[in-house]
Amino acid sequence: MSDTVRRLPWGAERHIRSSFTVEPTSSLDQTIKPGEYTLHVLLNQFFIAAETRIADVCSENKQHLPLNQCLRRGDDVHFDQLLDVFQAISEHSLPSLVRIAFEWFRYHTNDDQLKLRGTKSGTTLGAKDNDWLEERRQLTVHFIFCLILIDVLKQLSFHPGFDISNIEDQAFKWFRCNEKFNDMTSTQPNQVNYQTICDLYAEVVGVLAQSRFLSIKRRFMLELNNLRKEPASPSVNANIINLNTGMRFFRVKMTPVEDFEACFQFLLDLANYFLEELMMVLFFQ
Repeated sequence: MSDTVRRLPWGAERHIRSSFTVEPTSSLDQTIKPGEYTLHVLLNQFFIAAETRIADVCSENKQHLPLNQCLRRGDDVHFDQLLDVFQAISEHSLPSLVRIAFEWFRYHTNDDQLKLRGTKSGTTLGAKDNDWLEERRQLTVHFIFCLILIDVLKQLSFHPGFDISNIEDQAFKWFRCNEKFNDMTSTQPNQVNYQTICDLYAEVVGVLAQSRFLSIKRRFMLELNNLRKEPASPSVNANIINLNTGMRFFRVKMTPVEDFEACFQFLLDLANYFLEELMMVLFFQ
């Protein structure tokens, strides 16, 4: 076998260019499995398409449109097809897909910056063009990241041992940090986009609950009980509202009967919580 043939496709010059790339273990490793190499190629293609969409969303002619209008299904057929492929192959490769998606997400975002901008005294999101445009870029990354999770986690039932704690952390953290923007008026450039991302993380939680209901229930009740222990304040109330809203994609599982009973017990616990809150309000009036 000639050197040229032996080097293909591993040694071929790449025509894919992205600021974040997924490389095989070695660019000349001939022992890499074809499926693994194919996954690397698909991921690189997706990240190129994703970064193209990010640039498009932040372009001058679209930067004032809501994200959910700029990133609708059907607007980019190639992008949608790659998401469909990820959903199909996640039955076998979900851990790798989620790990690499998190790496791409962390490469492009800085959640601490988002939170700091929302809490600076005397400033608002949009006080400077560069600030709100950078926020828009990061929110677009969150949007695409959620699209990946929503699609691939539909195959979570095929991976009963897969640890979802980092996904739970990301989603529930967003429900809490979003309260920092509740006092903003609707004129703020990214206010609608923050709510859109909150909705997407709620959908992620809903998909997780379909196969990991007990884990989601425990995490939700833990967050709710922690908030109830904090001194009453508008921000705590806002966090409780965000937390409850984050469960709106929860669906009662009809089978097996154990899951059906567990879902109804969860609803009963929530009903008791709201009843207690109502009684306290009536008592102090």
